[in-house]
Amino acid sequence: MTYCDKQCGDHEFRLLNVFRLRYNIYDSLHQNEYLVTLEVSVCWESYKPCAWTTYILKNTRLPKQPRNLQNDFRVADFDFLDWTSERSIDSRNLSSLDLLRLYNDLDIESYFSNECENSTVHSDSWNSECLASISLPVLPPTTKCHLFNSCTFISCCVEVPVLQRSFNMFMNLDACNLKLTVGIEKLLFEQMLSSYQWGTKKSFWLNGILRISYQVHNLQYAKKYRLSVLLEVCMSSKKPCVQNITVLDNVDMLKEECDWRQNYTIPSFSYSDWRISKLNHYDYSEQELILHLIDETRIGLYMEQSSCPKHFVDNILLSDCPKITSIDPLDGPVRCYNNGHCSSVDCCVYDEKILTSLNVFINIDSCNDVIDGGIEKYKFSKSLLEFDWKAEHEIYLGGIYQLHFQLEELPGSNNYIISMEISICWYYEAACDYRITVLENNILAKENCDWKRPFLKPGI
Repeated sequence: MTYCDKQCGDHEFRLLNVFRLRYNIYDSLHQNEYLVTLEVSVCWESYKPCAWTTYILKNTRLPKQPRNLQNDFRVADFDFLDWTSERSIDSRNLSSLDLLRLYNDLDIESYFSNECENSTVHSDSWNSECLASISLPVLPPTTKCHLFNSCTFISCCVEVPVLQRSFNMFMNLDACNLKLTVGIEKLLFEQMLSSYQWGTKKSFWLNGILRISYQVHNLQYAKKYRLSVLLEVCMSSKKPCVQNITVLDNVDMLKEECDWRQNYTIPSFSYSDWRISKLNHYDYSEQELILHLIDETRIGLYMEQSSCPKHFVDNILLSDCPKITSIDPLDGPVRCYNNGHCSSVDCCVYDEKILTSLNVFINIDSCNDVIDGGIEKYKFSKSLLEFDWKAEHEIYLGGIYQLHFQLEELPGSNNYIISMEISICWYYEAACDYRITVLENNILAKENCDWKRPFLKPGI
């Protein structure tokens, strides 16, 4: 649950059924803004059209304020013992009515979920589906945790005796979708890994009472994440927290093996069916439709302000590589560039459905034995030492944008052979809108490497 779980969508307020205020708030995932419509009406008769209606705002874009991840107590200088003392309540034995009043003052009841009602764990308070050999800490009797098979998704139920219920607190490091999610009951915070600074300690609070702190290190060459997770329960803004639970303390978790072929977010997606359905519901402008399309297909989560032009007319591969001297015009809305080192192919793909261009790329770093590839911020990195040569490799962004490539090493020379194809597919059960061959059995040269390199970290 976020602000929009309570406030977004269609809402209406009436005063004596005469004065009516309608509003709609749309929360854009891609743009850092809300789309707001506000309509006011005066209606003197129930079964006739309103006498007067006007728009104060109509699909007006309003910027989002920076989100505060550490929302403090709703009651200033809150202290549980002071709260019970002022009401002559036994702090160790709150009645149902006392609890309701406390939940109301703390403003937490609307966030309650049922995640911990039927939790089952082993006697040691851990239920682990992770097959890796790791050492998990002993948890207090009030805490039960579940480690999922990805090994980077931890969900805990923490019993808080004074509040007479258990609360769900979790962290999910989704390496395959490049997303980090932390949550307390229904309150969620999602962050793309591309915007998280590795090793940064961060905290997420539910109104000061429930807190989850986390830290993630990316051990790239070991193919692991190093995780730390701390849960806290605090009943006072003036005193230390009453429960401090170390769930993970610098525990190394193997990275999950990923299938980089993201499927369609909407099953059996059809662009034309989706468009008809949206327009039947509301008279959207073209720009509004694009905003909804980018959000609902979830591709907006991975889009960035790239160097690609919004539009271009010449669909070509420009090359500074002497190995690639003659390139035919490309058979689709793609412009690509092959650098002078012959080691990377960087493309801009224009899509008329969303009226913008996306960056699609492959970069071969033969000096560090690494290959990088991706679509916008949906990127992967793989060691060439364990790369499957000659196999076709695929990266799909939301099922819609697809990168296919093959790479063959020629051990007897200083070259690679590469084939590369880009597709745009807005229909799940139909042919792709475009299938564009960028390279087909072309030669790329390996870089000349300086093998007298210093340590990665100076002064080590």
